[in-house]
Amino acid sequence: MSSVFRDKSKAEPEIEFLKEIDRLKGVLRQTVVLDKSRRENTAEHSWHLATAVLACHHLADEPVNLERALKIALVHDIVEIDAGDTFLYDEKLSESKFATESKAADRIFGMLPVNGGELRSLWLAYETRACPESKFVYALDRFLPMMANCMTEGHAWRQNKVTFRQVWAKNQPIENGSKKLWQVAQTLLENAKRDGHLPEKYEETS
Repeated sequence: MSSVFRDKSKAEPEIEFLKEIDRLKGVLRQTVVLDKSRRENTAEHSWHLATAVLACHHLADEPVNLERALKIALVHDIVEIDAGDTFLYDEKLSESKFATESKAADRIFGMLPVNGGELRSLWLAYETRACPESKFVYALDRFLPMMANCMTEGHAWRQNKVTFRQVWAKNQPIENGSKKLWQVAQTLLENAKRDGHLPEKYEETS
């Protein structure tokens, strides 16, 4: 490895940031890839989300600035380098999620002296759904893992004993960014329930 990457006194802050975000490739999510061979990582998910924004932005309820939406999609989960992925249906971890991720945002985006503030504000926009772009990105961010579960026989849902009622409630915010996507989601969820991939309840085990 070149000495410029080893010697922090010579490395630009941007290079250090690029090295840091490489760690996102090692953060595993509960969602599996569609052939069920492995769990996806957060870097893959962020790419998938950004590409979905590019392909589907016309489905947003409100006009969106595509560049801003893409930026939000790309940075929205960088905090998971420190915070890890919080499973959507883990209510206990969800309670402390924002505080944990805010601390991570301070550290990671703080590595960039020039535009770190901009990246942090994009992350915060996603968290607060404060603009049309963040509402739509958030909708797609809910839609994609839900779709993946529907296409993998409810793999992560069944492993974690998540019920139809829980999934419906957690994915309903899709409607706030795209009513068209929510219509598709409702059909997918009803089909998953019908096919036995998303039970109303699970049998008690002793």
